[in-house]
Amino acid sequence: MTKVELEQALSAREKELRELKKLLGNKGWREADFEGVRRTDNVNYVHRLRQTRQRESTKIYDQAIGLEQRLWNHEPIANFSALIKALGMSKREFGLCYGMSRQGVEGMLEREMRWAIQLDTMWRMAESVGCELVVRVRPKNGYSALEMLKMEAYRLKRSQGKDEQMALMYAEAVGRGAKMDWANWALKRRKGEL
Repeated sequence: MTKVELEQALSAREKELRELKKLLGNKGWREADFEGVRRTDNVNYVHRLRQTRQRESTKIYDQAIGLEQRLWNHEPIANFSALIKALGMSKREFGLCYGMSRQGVEGMLEREMRWAIQLDTMWRMAESVGCELVVRVRPKNGYSALEMLKMEAYRLKRSQGKDEQMALMYAEAVGRGAKMDWANWALKRRKGEL
């Protein structure tokens, strides 16, 4: 069967289905009746809605982080030092903008290099030269959120003594939007079992 024949057959089936729905609609059937019988309408609907939202949130996050990693594939080190150089400022001039001495600026830049500076201080430093502070949280080792979610689900089931096949099935289900047992995961991680 060629592609054209297949498309014609599908369009014929869709036309037949539309006509059947129209006839049944004239006899009093509602749109919900065409969807089939649900086991428990409310619970099943909420569960499917949560799964859909979970998948979409993960997909949106992964796309945004993937774009960021393509543009910025290394960790910025000494961000303010690089910013000061890019703006053509000396440390003294930056200190005048921020309201402190050159020695104080050097101390803050050194603390920033050690990741020992508070976010509100960094925000005020950026604001003093007309810039904005952007903070990102992302999974370690360059994983996407979906990959991390599946991997942690797999590790959780393996730590509970499940065989590899069961752990893989659970990881795939979580990847499709099933609920991850984060409370148990956090407990096992605190105990050092993960």
